[in-house]
Amino acid sequence: MMSSSAPVLRAAQLTVHRAAIAHNYRRLVAACGSVPVAAAVKANAYGVGLDAAVPTLVGAGCRTFFVATVDEGVDVRAMAPQATIFVLSGAMPGTVEDLMAQRLTPVLNDLGQVERWGSSATDSSRRAAVHVDTGMQRLGLAGAELTTLVEQPERIAGIDVVLVMSHLHSADDPASPDTERQLTAFRAARARLPVGDASLANSAGITRGAAYHFDLTRPGIGLYGGQPALDSDLDLHQCAEVRAPIISVRAVAAGTTVGYSATYTAPDDRLIATVSAGYGDGFLRSGSGKAEVSVDSTPCPVVGRISMDLLTVDVTDVDPTALYPGAPVELLGPNQPVDAVARRADTISFEVLTSLGGRYARTVV
Repeated sequence: MMSSSAPVLRAAQLTVHRAAIAHNYRRLVAACGSVPVAAAVKANAYGVGLDAAVPTLVGAGCRTFFVATVDEGVDVRAMAPQATIFVLSGAMPGTVEDLMAQRLTPVLNDLGQVERWGSSATDSSRRAAVHVDTGMQRLGLAGAELTTLVEQPERIAGIDVVLVMSHLHSADDPASPDTERQLTAFRAARARLPVGDASLANSAGITRGAAYHFDLTRPGIGLYGGQPALDSDLDLHQCAEVRAPIISVRAVAAGTTVGYSATYTAPDDRLIATVSAGYGDGFLRSGSGKAEVSVDSTPCPVVGRISMDLLTVDVTDVDPTALYPGAPVELLGPNQPVDAVARRADTISFEVLTSLGGRYARTVV
């Protein structure tokens, strides 16, 4: 029977812990020694919320932010009036006026962006970063474009290049030889373009050591508690917790199927709880039949297909007093770390956090 003091949830809840974000930033600062540490807050601060992350990071000493788009930069500027804000998508057509008005610094990714910014920016707002590609084949000046820029310096003569950067693609894997190759390629690019500061390391790059830190590091996932590398020992704290209520509990006889497409058949008599969360809330469908949640600190397998609004959980081993309508089920938290949740869904912690939906009752602690 449910006690009068038992917690009851009306809807799924997302709790964001500011102290964990501040702790993680300070741990990353300590790992970087005297090298300044920026913060990647793109995609709504990796799903945890700009309103929670940005003021917390400013309070912890962060003065430089990276965002993906101009719109994100505008939002961060409102919370961090004095910060340096880099826009990773660069000087896209139609964005130059907004970049200048909001004092946003574009990361120029190709010669077209270099020309657009150099010909449009005013004397007081010519600051920019230049991205060079060192092997990711995504953004940044490719080899031929870098050669053109070096041989035709007039192309950037009117631009105040404050940063030259690149991006590591496999630094999370300590066995990958590509990370050292990218370091070598970046050093060669810097020798050819020795302007401004240099930046290479993301969260995973920080774990690879001082050789990767250069003049500025720019962690992302590590700020929010995801482990940035397989061998990380940074003592990072998860900042997001997700709990959802039980709607109902039913006894299921041996041989009975559960959920869409009848993908689960009870091997014997089981107790199944239906929980008010699903892929519409970011609990990924790819975790069907593999995901796990915690009820009253007891690990419980998710059985059957995860649907848009619901998931079904085998709670046979849970104390019956913890099974009632509104009882909290931990989807993400101390017993369900984000990296473990991601592995069961065949994905990464980045996707788990950025997939968190908009239906949660959200609390910032």
